[in-house]
Amino acid sequence: MSVVKIGEVDIQKCRNELESFDLNHQQIPLQGRSVDDTDGATGKMSDLGAPEQYYTEFLHQQCPYINNIIKKYDMVRTRIMSLKQYSCYSYHQDGSARIHIPISTDHGCFIIINKIVYELPADGSVYMVDTTEFHTAINGSYTPNFIRTHIVGAYHGVE
Repeated sequence: MSVVKIGEVDIQKCRNELESFDLNHQQIPLQGRSVDDTDGATGKMSDLGAPEQYYTEFLHQQCPYINNIIKKYDMVRTRIMSLKQYSCYSYHQDGSARIHIPISTDHGCFIIINKIVYELPADGSVYMVDTTEFHTAINGSYTPNFIRTHIVGAYHGVE
């Protein structure tokens, strides 16, 4: 299966810790290669300066709950990924599986993997997503100016 629920978090604690971030940015790194690496973990994998497993340093000490989630699920190169209304990503493959924690989503937001559509609610669920398969994410929300937001990290246990 391409999407598997692997746990739960306190979604309100996550949202509270993310209140200080400008979610209009498409990607905000939560981990870097060093505490000073404030943008090295964002963008395409081909543009990274090092393998994903090197992005382990926590960049935001004001997020202790989220940092503990990252540790618990063995995540690296973790980011806040926001997708503006009526937007999508290219149809692509990643080098490893991703852990997704939906923070803000609605019925117009989907992940498509191998042309199969998945809806991941923002209810505190944590998902392992096989992004080594072709996939994309879509924000087709009817809610004006709605931003789909997920915490996404590469699963360290997969190369």
